Amino acid sequence: MNDATVLYEMCSEAYRATDDWTRNAPGVHWVMSLSWYRLLRATLREGEDPEDDPAKRLPQPEDRLFMLPIEVRDDGGQPHLETSDRPQMCQLPSPRRAR
Repeated sequence: MNDATVLYEMCSEAYRATDDWTRNAPGVHWVMSLSWYRLLRATLREGEDPEDDPAKRLPQPEDRLFMLPIEVRDDGGQPHLETSDRPQMCQLPSPRRAR
């Protein structure tokens, strides 16, 4: 299992661990630090060379993960889902070791 697969599975688990009603509530969004954002973006856009255009590595308002907006902030930490009234609703589980 490669790093891209592990990261995708971690995000998928965090997404599925949140019930449908909460996940579809207004204002639900992903929060993460810039380093996690860059890792996630590089993983999801495998094959693109991020060194070609550093601006591609910056968060954009239209960025989505599982159709939910992404907020990047200094204290964002690992990717997790938040709403204004429920910070840190569901954080990424610890990565599984490749077998």
